[in-house]
Amino acid sequence: LASSICAKGAAEATGLGDPDQITNMRFECAQITLNRGEVDAAAATFTELAAKAKAANDTFTMANSQLMLGQIAIGRQRWAQARDALRLSLDGWTASQQPAGQAEAEAMLALCYAALGDTGARDSAAAHARDLRNQINQPQEILSIDITLAQLADQLDAHADTAALQALGADAMRRQWRDLAMEGLLPAHGIDVLSHSEALGDPGGRPSIAWIA
Repeated sequence: LASSICAKGAAEATGLGDPDQITNMRFECAQITLNRGEVDAAAATFTELAAKAKAANDTFTMANSQLMLGQIAIGRQRWAQARDALRLSLDGWTASQQPAGQAEAEAMLALCYAALGDTGARDSAAAHARDLRNQINQPQEILSIDITLAQLADQLDAHADTAALQALGADAMRRQWRDLAMEGLLPAHGIDVLSHSEALGDPGGRPSIAWIA
């Protein structure tokens, strides 16, 4: 059903001849493809969208596409690849003056730097994410950033204190934001949230579940 809706929407957008509508439809369809577990296909679309957006100086779409590529790479535990994508995303969000996107990219970069052992960059990215968070007024964006930063704190604490993640996950569930609830509640119970991809990498002995928000 989802794929047929995407195909219909893409055809309608193409018929209208509006490049922005076509780009938006392709991005939304790539997200649906990702949620269906077709990670490689989604990554290919996000990569194409990022390249076209860069050529067109569309910093918003470039930043959003690179953010998704960074998320996919984090799910696969390809930390250097995720870092590179998220740096590009951060550049795009900064150019388009989008503090929510900047904060999300910085928070995810902090996770990457932590995994890569770069403590200075980790702490700097986390601090920037917290500062940018104060400029945001969208509750869902704020909660998403808080969950990412709580995941970082949980990892640094060797998963010893999961109270913050549990509280954030419960808050997301109350608001019916189930994707965010998964990202908070599952790690709080010792289950890492990974990509749908087959190439998940080593979760370090912890159980894992396939999920992309």
